[in-house]
Amino acid sequence: MRKPLWIVAIALYGASLFAAQSAQPKSAPAGSAEAAIRDMARTFVAAANAKDGARIGMLYAEDALLMAPNQDMVRGRSPIQAYWQGLLDGGAKDVSLSTTHVATSGDVGYEAGTYQFTMAPPGGQPVTDRGKYVVGLRRQPDGKWRMTHDIFNSDLPCPPPAPAAHH
Repeated sequence: MRKPLWIVAIALYGASLFAAQSAQPKSAPAGSAEAAIRDMARTFVAAANAKDGARIGMLYAEDALLMAPNQDMVRGRSPIQAYWQGLLDGGAKDVSLSTTHVATSGDVGYEAGTYQFTMAPPGGQPVTDRGKYVVGLRRQPDGKWRMTHDIFNSDLPCPPPAPAAHH
């Protein structure tokens, strides 16, 4: 049995409206896990620009892992806090994050995005780095989300090796 063309047209139109609505970006409702995770990113940036490594450290779980480029993994909240404080004291400034993805399932989630900061060591030339990051998160027993895994890497090419010394 053939369906009238207008029924097919209405069905297709309805399906296209549903698909278009589903494709619209959604803002995170206040109080949602996504909103809490995005707020953590804003807290990280504010703390970094205030050179407050202790505040950054509190965003990590006690058993967190930090995987920064070109160095060994840093394990645990206190060592991670010390890592960030050392970077900030060494001249890191103008820190920014742009969160591009957030997803959660139950008590675990992830955040991904891009970063930029300037490293201006005392007496040295400032260098601006930009790159990408992924953070794994877990909701803690107190209901707060904390980072459990943090990895980031630069989009910039490695600097060339120093010229060999001639004797």
